[in-house]
Amino acid sequence: MSRSQSNIERPPSQKRIIWLDGVRTVAIACVLLCHSIETVYEMTLDEWRDAGIISRAFRLCGFTVGRFGVPLFLFLTGYLMLGRHFANEKDVSSFYRKRLPPLLTSTLFWTAFTFVFLFLYNDEPPNWDAFWRQMTFLGKPSMSMLWYMPMIIGVYIAIPFLSTALERFSPRALILPMAVCYVTGFFLPLVNLLIKVDGGDTALVGTTLHVGYLGGIYGFYMLLGYIMKQLDLSAVRLRYVVLTLLAAFTLVCLFQNALWKDKYNYGLWYDLPLLPICCVCVFILINQMQPLLQRNRIPDILSSISRIALAVFFIHRPVQLLLWLAVENIPAKKPILAVIIFTASAIISYLLAVLLCKAKLIRKFILGCS
Repeated sequence: MSRSQSNIERPPSQKRIIWLDGVRTVAIACVLLCHSIETVYEMTLDEWRDAGIISRAFRLCGFTVGRFGVPLFLFLTGYLMLGRHFANEKDVSSFYRKRLPPLLTSTLFWTAFTFVFLFLYNDEPPNWDAFWRQMTFLGKPSMSMLWYMPMIIGVYIAIPFLSTALERFSPRALILPMAVCYVTGFFLPLVNLLIKVDGGDTALVGTTLHVGYLGGIYGFYMLLGYIMKQLDLSAVRLRYVVLTLLAAFTLVCLFQNALWKDKYNYGLWYDLPLLPICCVCVFILINQMQPLLQRNRIPDILSSISRIALAVFFIHRPVQLLLWLAVENIPAKKPILAVIIFTASAIISYLLAVLLCKAKLIRKFILGCS
């Protein structure tokens, strides 16, 4: 078997990498947690001011953990996809034919489905102009979670060329471009945020450097995944990883708390400088948990969830909104309601995904699962 065949087409019998299934399982759980909190909490300053300490802490910590999901998914993309060998145009075409059609069809289907779902859910007349913009990738999707799909489609288009470039160089060659990407994609947005908090909105900091080719913050996360593949993650001392994670996570939470106390309605995004550090630590921790993940039925459970994680991603948000209609009048604290939404949506979305994935065409072209 040629090198290109062995790298691009995996034999069905090849064993799954259980700890990577663990990463994907944690990632989809984080996404569900993030959206569960957004379902229950209004995420406004008034709500923050009126909430009790426990409710504030749950919203703050839970939402922060929820933001780990997308970086972990991008780490996996970099870890598994970058560094593959593409010998010629035939390999590139083969990669595109295999990967892009399911991503495109599933994205278009769920864009249309969630558009219809939301105008029925909100009992509002549909905006068909917005619909056609969404279907042609000219407007933001009605369901905010779907922003991820156009981004990942763009990433997959670039993978053959980025992989070919990375194949010729050591990870050391990435130091300068990634440093520039970190400054422009993470540090400058933080500076601009602090300027806005201080009351300014006209003298925002920018750069005249043209750095779009670096892939932005999402390309940065993907390259981190590729770099971690080149390293011996098991050699990193566990206590240092845990201490770094706790320190970075605490600082991220304290930073958000300070902004809300200062009456600035900040929504944590993936460009906060300390967030990549938190996510790298989580990635390493899961890698070092391999002996635990191999016990009993854990590999089967992780593999089952991992295989249909994208299907769960597509299904979970409408499920959560419908669940909210059922529980919003329950006289319980918001953290409890969020846990109910998270648990119920995880179970229902998983079961629906398992059921729908039994149909091969639905599995591939509607749910985007291979």
